[in-house]
Amino acid sequence: MNLVHILLVIFVLALLIAIHEFGHFICAKSLGVPVKIFSIGFPLGSKPLFGFRWGETDVQLNPLPLGGFCAFMDDENSAEGEAEFAPGDKRFLKNRAIWERAIIISGGVIANIIVAYIILVGLVFGTGIPDGEANGVMVGQVMEKSPAAAAGFAMGDKILSINGQVVKKPEDMQEKVKSLVGQKIEVQVERQNKQLTLTPQPAANGTIGVQIGTLAKRRPAANAIEPFTQGAKDMVGMSSMLVGALGKLVSGALPLNQVGGLVEVVHMGSKVSQTGFTQLLYFAALISIELAILNILPIPALDGGHLFLLLIEGLRGRPLPRRIEENMHYAGFILLIGLGVLLIFKDVWSIARGGG
Repeated sequence: MNLVHILLVIFVLALLIAIHEFGHFICAKSLGVPVKIFSIGFPLGSKPLFGFRWGETDVQLNPLPLGGFCAFMDDENSAEGEAEFAPGDKRFLKNRAIWERAIIISGGVIANIIVAYIILVGLVFGTGIPDGEANGVMVGQVMEKSPAAAAGFAMGDKILSINGQVVKKPEDMQEKVKSLVGQKIEVQVERQNKQLTLTPQPAANGTIGVQIGTLAKRRPAANAIEPFTQGAKDMVGMSSMLVGALGKLVSGALPLNQVGGLVEVVHMGSKVSQTGFTQLLYFAALISIELAILNILPIPALDGGHLFLLLIEGLRGRPLPRRIEENMHYAGFILLIGLGVLLIFKDVWSIARGGG
């Protein structure tokens, strides 16, 4: 992996998380709820790397970039030994109406959805709209220790021709490769606007070890509205794919060992970024939608967990005792941290063994 691309992907992830937290911040400010701390990253030690005062808010930049938080005045009160919040003091988040708290809690998810939509609309303006006609073959994942890996194939390569014959569809490539088993073949590819000739030798099963997909021909937008409708279609498609994958994971159809954590996201993102800026933007939109979906899940410590507790409060007519809520969020936080650490070890082990 190239260090520059790794740092670029980490920056993109940190930016998307910062946007998520800014969504909470701007919703709170618009409703007149003070934000005591707006932090980009999590602290290591007692002092941030950098900070300044913005009105009543301490804005902080902390060393651990892949995270962040908004702290409200309520967070300075412990569950024990504190008087109840004054009923008329609207500075406290707990004293706000349920609908106001729901907006503030949902602000991060809304921000990620808006950013993903803006990226996708911008990509349509820049690259056009698929018209359904095949216009080439794109290389996806390159299998480790395969003929393609040995020949130097990379994710994002566009297959132009095989032994001088133009390749338009994945089926064309598959048939051609199978007919040349045991022979070295010349594959013309385009990589970051440069043409390369790679010479793999197909394996006995008639493959060279790459996942391939169709490159659709694209056309300019017919009018000023079409990029916005196409961006919405792209967002729905990405969301459906991610929700479907989550459903398969919950049902057991997708094994846990096929799930990647933070290290795998950075690993795959660095590969995507090497294929070009356009693909990196698609990756950013996908991750932004994924952040929205994961945060809306009704798991304690996530935004969805807070919304679930608001629903319980609305049904009961009063909130759960503060101690119970805090214990639920603490348990959820420990669960998420434990799962995150487990996935990091899995990802590192997989990459070290050459599986990533």
